[in-house]
Amino acid sequence: MNKLLFLGLSFFWANFCFAQSPNSIHEPDVTSITIQPKIGYSISKSSFNIAGNELGQNPTVLSELIWDPTNALEYGIESTLSHKKLFLRTDIALQSTLYGNVSDIDYDGDNRTSPYSTLYLSNHKGLGYSLKIQPGYYWTRSNKTSFATYASLDYSGRKLYLLNDKDWQTNNTNYIPGLNSYYNYRFPSYGVGVLLDQRLSNTLSTQIALEGYVSQYAAYGNWNLIDDFEKPKSYEHKGTGKKINARLGLSYHLTARTSLGIEYNLNHFGVSNGKDYLYSKSSGLLKARLNDANETRQAFLFNLRYSLPFVHSN
Repeated sequence: MNKLLFLGLSFFWANFCFAQSPNSIHEPDVTSITIQPKIGYSISKSSFNIAGNELGQNPTVLSELIWDPTNALEYGIESTLSHKKLFLRTDIALQSTLYGNVSDIDYDGDNRTSPYSTLYLSNHKGLGYSLKIQPGYYWTRSNKTSFATYASLDYSGRKLYLLNDKDWQTNNTNYIPGLNSYYNYRFPSYGVGVLLDQRLSNTLSTQIALEGYVSQYAAYGNWNLIDDFEKPKSYEHKGTGKKINARLGLSYHLTARTSLGIEYNLNHFGVSNGKDYLYSKSSGLLKARLNDANETRQAFLFNLRYSLPFVHSN
């Protein structure tokens, strides 16, 4: 938080120092750099389920884990280097889990019938991240409207935990001594996006962005209390999926180069018909079908954006 405050003060000081520059950052012949730190809160639901075998049978759903909700502090920084019609944007976002719930249910019958093991646990630690690199092209770049399309590489990861509730005592009937299991996904996504920045008035503007991706999903889990499972990789998931990101923002312009904003982000990925590999000490490698894995995350963020023109082309 102190670092973000320092960045904010630095941007305001730079804006004061360069206040006499006449160039607009939205003029097509201006090269500029924009830096935007942000901080807020996110709520997500993550889940996966597997079948009893590779054909998706015996039963159709053998085991299902659902983290719902996961509440997290979200923060990061975005920077954009623009030159005439071209730009390069980088976006780093981090999620620090505050608290959440997780259920782990195993079934004997098809279609989630005859449950034989049911656990309701806590998810109150863990980190997530997303790194985006986005080269793009402005089709329109002016003081009133900027419209762009871009390619995007998004490398995402997150660790979700299965833990005893922080309020449980050792004599609680649900308490599991030594429980510290987790599910860790890390995977790249490749896609394209569109961005519209529209001026609404002298002081207000709105930003709308939509991105679509193809993802190569990879994840593994650590069941730390099951002696027969390998550690730290007790099981592994692989598959191909799709991912979408949508963003809606509203900015209030303090000066020609500095604005305060609020934004809503919606992120979703889904994987179906993937592979599940269980690493057992006694039985070796056991294969099954990953029916699906998905996550939907909503984030509400405040941001401070500062733009500085530093080259004017003749």
